Amino acid sequence: MPSKKQRETAQPVTPEDLAAPVAFSYQRVSSGQQVGGHGLDRQADAAALWCAANGFRLDQQLVLSDKGKSAYSGKNLQGALGHFLELAQSGQLGNSPVLLVEAIDRLSRQEPLDAIDVILRGLVGSGVRVITLEDQQEYSRPTIASDASKLLVLVVKVQAAHEFSKRNGMRSSASWAKRYQKAKAGLKDPSPRCRPFWLDWDEAASDFSANARTAMVQRCFELSVQGLGHTAIARKLTAEGFANSKGESISETIAGKLLADRRVLGEREITNPDGDTEILKGYFPVIVNPEQFERCRGLAALRDTAPRRDRRSKRVRNLFAGVLKCPCGLPLVHRASSGGRYEKLICIGHHDLRCTYQDGGWLDYDEEALLWTFMDHRWENFFNVKADTRQQRELEGQRLELQTKLARQQQQTDNIQRTISDLAGEGELDADAMASLMKAKRSAQSALDETQNSLLKVEAALQILMAKPSGKTMKAQIKNKVDQFIKSGRQDLEERQRFNGWLRTIGVQMTLKGKDLSCFSWQEGTRKGEAYVYRQGEDIIADETVISMAALGATQEQLAERLEQIKREKQQAVARSRKRAPAQLTPPP
Repeated sequence: MPSKKQRETAQPVTPEDLAAPVAFSYQRVSSGQQVGGHGLDRQADAAALWCAANGFRLDQQLVLSDKGKSAYSGKNLQGALGHFLELAQSGQLGNSPVLLVEAIDRLSRQEPLDAIDVILRGLVGSGVRVITLEDQQEYSRPTIASDASKLLVLVVKVQAAHEFSKRNGMRSSASWAKRYQKAKAGLKDPSPRCRPFWLDWDEAASDFSANARTAMVQRCFELSVQGLGHTAIARKLTAEGFANSKGESISETIAGKLLADRRVLGEREITNPDGDTEILKGYFPVIVNPEQFERCRGLAALRDTAPRRDRRSKRVRNLFAGVLKCPCGLPLVHRASSGGRYEKLICIGHHDLRCTYQDGGWLDYDEEALLWTFMDHRWENFFNVKADTRQQRELEGQRLELQTKLARQQQQTDNIQRTISDLAGEGELDADAMASLMKAKRSAQSALDETQNSLLKVEAALQILMAKPSGKTMKAQIKNKVDQFIKSGRQDLEERQRFNGWLRTIGVQMTLKGKDLSCFSWQEGTRKGEAYVYRQGEDIIADETVISMAALGATQEQLAERLEQIKREKQQAVARSRKRAPAQLTPPP
């Protein structure tokens, strides 16, 4: 198999490769920690070298890699190896498929009888030719029939692999049992895997001691008792100069974990040899009063179960969630309700000063007015302009450029492969030269894959552009969808979720700004729309004259003058509405 990056996409097959027999490569590492190392790449490179030296084509379609699956427990038989075994036994891999593995222990480290059953009856019995790359040995029906010693060698290797894993497991178990007994006897473990970050190890006293970070942990609990939530605590701690172990600002995740960490009470959780959890009290220094800890946990439980904190409803309180943005570009989120017609929205960057909008802060959010404005916009013109034609020409030009580049890179990759095949066939290719050529081939193939991915993205964008509905169709769709939602009463939770999901699919980004006068704008691609929205009694006014004037080439002075005029019109409308409103009677005390 190819290296880590190449395994993500299938490689194109050259005409020369089509004539070559196919070999499959299986790689495996036992733990998740090994996945980030070079074990898988090492095994893949060895398989590629063998194929180049022996005239085989490495299969690129079947992904045979078991990451973090143990062969000692047989879990790899539930993964890629098990899938390969099923294909081989059903005859879908053809006659005598070749399977390349670094060593026999990549396939199995189980009990010898079980391992032999997998390798001999499962693989070899299905016609597979198993080739171990570390010693260039082949295990197949013909080779075992002609040389019975191979069967003996296989049994010895399987036994050795199992014993090795068994000894490692026994050492690990014995080591853990020893650490458990020491902990039970009161002996402390000074290693970082056990010690919390607010404690240091005092060699002279052979015990833990509090360090400077203890103050941050204690302050975290003090703020929690005051009623602050995780986000507010994290913000407060950062403002007071505290930082995490990397010197970065405190996150709400860190604050939440600290408030739930019972090590502040001096407790250590440990697993005994039977697999049961035990709590060792007094293991660490106590830095938080138990009553304070329990009070914080109780306050957290109250916050988690409060009706106003219901996360499912909170996601749709702002009907335009995920679509409506602050002018600075960050999302607007719901924070409070005035109890009347208006909701309150705020930029998520307001508190940590990421928001650059000069009028940032609380924004009145008249959902009904925004919906009517959104529904009545001239969408037939918005979605039906020359920008689509221009974008189509640009994408077609990019496609032609990428196709030319792809052909050039394909030729370069073919030339490298031809050189490898010619030199290998003449026996003039030593290990260093082969490694250099394989590195050059991987580099060329990586560039080829990158270009091919870019081409696929351009072609997908072209398909989406060509499939877009007309402006007239979009106008009818938006009007019907919004009209039906308004008639539904806008209060049903599931309806709000569905409407919000639909808004996210039409590709329109919206912006809300202005405290004295709400400006609702939207954008799809390079096209923009804008309306200043206010109420005149029960009527909703959506004034789009400013953006229309801008499109006609009005100056900035003219646009500013028109905006001031709209503000005056809104003030007059509000004044008229108040005059017509009936007087409110004050109830007697």
